[in-house]
Amino acid sequence: MVSAEYSIDLKLSELLKQARPSATSLRAAGEATDAVGELIKSVPPQQAAAEAASGFVRDLGLAAEKLAFSFRPPEVVRLAGSHAAGAVTRPDVAADLLVRLPKECFHEKDFLNHRYHAKRCLYLCVIEKSLRSSPLIPTEIAELPGFYVRIIPTASSLFDLSKLNLSTRNNVRAYTKDGINQPTPRYNNSILEDMFLEENAEYTGSTFANWKTLQEALVLLKVWAHLCLLVATSKMWSKGLVIQPMKKRTISKEGIAHLLKTFDVAICDVSGHVNLAFRMTKSAFSELQDEAACTLNCLDKCRDGGFEELFMTKVDFGAKFDSCLRINLKGNSKVTALSFCSDDESWRVLEKDVQSLLQQGLTDRTKMIRVLWRSTPSEWNIMDGFSEFGSSPLIVGVMLSLLEKSYSLVDIGPNPENRDEAIKFRKFWGEKAELRRFKDGAIAESTVWETETWERHTIIKRIADYVLSKHLLLRQEDLTHVVDQLDFCLLVGGQDPVSSSGALLEAFDTLAKQLRLLDDVPLKISTVQPLDSAFRHTSVFPPEPHPLAYEKSSQRLPNFAATCVRSLEVMIQLEGSGNWPLDPVAMEKTKSAFLLRIGESLEDRGMFVTASEDEVNVLTSGYSFLLKIFHERGLVVQKQAGDSNIQSAPSEDKELFFRSQHSSMINGLHGIYQAYGPVVRLAKRWISAHLFSSFISEEAVELVAAYLFLRPFPFHAPSSRVTGFLRFLRLLSSFDWTFSPMIVDINNDFNLKDEKEINENFMLSRRSYEQNPHDIEPAMFLATSYDKSSEAWTKQSPSKSVLKRIASYAKSSAELLTNLIIHGQSGQYTWECLYRTPLSNYDAVILLHKEKLCRPHHVLFPAEIPNGKLVIQGKPSNDFHPYMPLSKSVVRSLHDTRDKLLVNFDPTAYFLRDLKCAFPVTFKLWHDSIGGDAIGLTWESSKKRGRDEDDEAMLDPTSILKEVGDVGKGLVRSVHLLKAPKLE
Repeated sequence: MVSAEYSIDLKLSELLKQARPSATSLRAAGEATDAVGELIKSVPPQQAAAEAASGFVRDLGLAAEKLAFSFRPPEVVRLAGSHAAGAVTRPDVAADLLVRLPKECFHEKDFLNHRYHAKRCLYLCVIEKSLRSSPLIPTEIAELPGFYVRIIPTASSLFDLSKLNLSTRNNVRAYTKDGINQPTPRYNNSILEDMFLEENAEYTGSTFANWKTLQEALVLLKVWAHLCLLVATSKMWSKGLVIQPMKKRTISKEGIAHLLKTFDVAICDVSGHVNLAFRMTKSAFSELQDEAACTLNCLDKCRDGGFEELFMTKVDFGAKFDSCLRINLKGNSKVTALSFCSDDESWRVLEKDVQSLLQQGLTDRTKMIRVLWRSTPSEWNIMDGFSEFGSSPLIVGVMLSLLEKSYSLVDIGPNPENRDEAIKFRKFWGEKAELRRFKDGAIAESTVWETETWERHTIIKRIADYVLSKHLLLRQEDLTHVVDQLDFCLLVGGQDPVSSSGALLEAFDTLAKQLRLLDDVPLKISTVQPLDSAFRHTSVFPPEPHPLAYEKSSQRLPNFAATCVRSLEVMIQLEGSGNWPLDPVAMEKTKSAFLLRIGESLEDRGMFVTASEDEVNVLTSGYSFLLKIFHERGLVVQKQAGDSNIQSAPSEDKELFFRSQHSSMINGLHGIYQAYGPVVRLAKRWISAHLFSSFISEEAVELVAAYLFLRPFPFHAPSSRVTGFLRFLRLLSSFDWTFSPMIVDINNDFNLKDEKEINENFMLSRRSYEQNPHDIEPAMFLATSYDKSSEAWTKQSPSKSVLKRIASYAKSSAELLTNLIIHGQSGQYTWECLYRTPLSNYDAVILLHKEKLCRPHHVLFPAEIPNGKLVIQGKPSNDFHPYMPLSKSVVRSLHDTRDKLLVNFDPTAYFLRDLKCAFPVTFKLWHDSIGGDAIGLTWESSKKRGRDEDDEAMLDPTSILKEVGDVGKGLVRSVHLLKAPKLE
């Protein structure tokens, strides 16, 4: 095997080759840049006037007549940036051309009141006009699509440095406080930046020029930064970073201290006069530091070096932050009251105000708050000035801390005895502030956010909305917080059924206690373990208490109740005994006998039991439980025969073993990551809504979601359902299922030996790839500590073709979700679209009578009649109704009424089973097991159908579909043919 270190070296070398343009294309880019430079030098002297950028000049508050000057060609035109440093990196390739502004074009006091910035703009307008009218025809460089030349003005020695002192000088006369001029360090720095651009470019160019490894490091850093949309963990940042030549100090300690006091981040340039990071905000720098820390963590935790995570995974706002907030500030009085530019731009001032308000309001509920206003319109014309600035919404990214803190119902403020702090608290919170006495006797100012348990994930939204509405005078419709937009697909009757989970766990505890106390069964019950996903918090719709599933001394009955009740699987183990038979059939018979005896004993203790040789269901405390016996002898038998492979064990014991191990691990994972359960529920609902229920098990979905939390790089583990769901979709669509196993190490058990075994098992499963790349199994290889060969959940399904379809749907949904998070709903693209599946993608569609489903209230969107040929219509059956009346006039005998309960009955499931028996190789069936009234059908290929298939019947698919309707008579509403099968 190739070592991880060697492997990542190879990958990095290949990445560098791909990221760096060829020498030929760089030469072509250099020639194009030189041509532009020569044209700039040849621009003739002429008069520059403010009309060339009238809107820009107007909004700076300048008189046009004071800005006119005689244009002179630049004193120096030179190449700088990555081309000069030898570190050009794709995909965004540009050449930086420094153009030195002539002193003759400026007055000595043009550094005041944005006059320099206005004249700089007008100078560039002259160059632009001349270039547009020049005979130079831009040529495409095939290897560098989108290549452009960036013309950057410099102002070497243009003004007296003392006039631009960062500490004391005010150069924007309108920038005052209480009538007193204030220093304008950011404004001054913006001019100093241009004055020392050439010196800094010279230093970086000479430093990188002949240092190959440094050039390569810079290229990799650019690739990483491009993916992160932005590198920084050292303590040096608290002291400021100084870039200076060896043995030459250009700034004093006092000067550094002043930079740190004046700016959020300080990076002093070669000259010692310019803070290169003067535009960077504290929140931007915090994000950068977090990205760097996450990168280091990835390098430390990933045995393969984290190449894919660091250099191949895009980091964007929607996927990085747990919650995103869009704020519409267009026309807001707080914005319009600010001048566009003083010491800082008005939009940056608003960013800081929002940042401060949210930090004060959310306190330790968050790890990071990032406020970003991309205020420049994408198609901005300088003639328009700043009038359209601020039309796009301000975006806030929130990264949550521990959910116990983030979703706390109470914020505790200062003690009322601390009068000044208490007054500040009440002023900030207004009517939300109240004085409370706590359990420990302490009295403090506080705010309370009462909410239902299942709605606690909305507390952050409620706090942020309240604070911003109060202090920025925003309307509710101006605030869009992405938190609960997907909750609609998890609700029943406007409430999340997860709120009943406490009752479910109590019911199980009661049953488990009764089982362990049974003394009239030949062997005592030693272990009772719940296996249903409802117990591990990942069931989309955990069952709610059923009025007929209580003990014989039942409580008051409602008018109606569900006819069908889902039984929750529970595994029990008996104490050891040497009398168990070795024959598998005899062993199963013995288990059945034990289960029947256990059922009788529980019935004697007041529980309602339905029993047969196949299964025993116990109804107690409002729920139904399906009992299963697991005996390790079923696994040991094969070991005694010399085969330690548990895959050869009797099928039920093998399945119970897998499910037991899986349930324990997933339950433990949810205890660590509280967002895991909601993320899985959204993922399962999505899988079902797009009719993939037949092809991917819920355990497989849980493991893919678990991978997100265990290996979240280059992110932190998600702390919100929407973000986690987005990452699930991206992982499902982008993971290299064909050539990589997904190793889900929930308990951090694996060592190098385990990973080697898994990789060997994976390679064994891919032996047939070269002969038949379309027929590999398992197509989705999921390895866990209890299943290193991916036998448990994905051995047979999904196939490679189905997995490809799932990945395609996931990619489309991920793109839509990303757009919804950042831009919101637009026209037909709504949050509901994520869970609407196009029926036109199937060859035929079967519509079911919604009122004949076992749980019609779980249907998300009733299916619309597809465009196709109507083959058959059917009337609903009168034999089954999903709800039964429980009024006193109907219910005479509770026992008789209970007998009408249908335990584990689902008409759709039985219909699908019958169709598969009747047409085993004719078509694939696609359905929604959670709440769908449509079934998709796709014809199997002639190769899959085989020779036994009646070709004449395939020539008339309507006859087949009529038979389909007959099989589901009473349940099927209609059958529609969209595409006839292909005959080869």
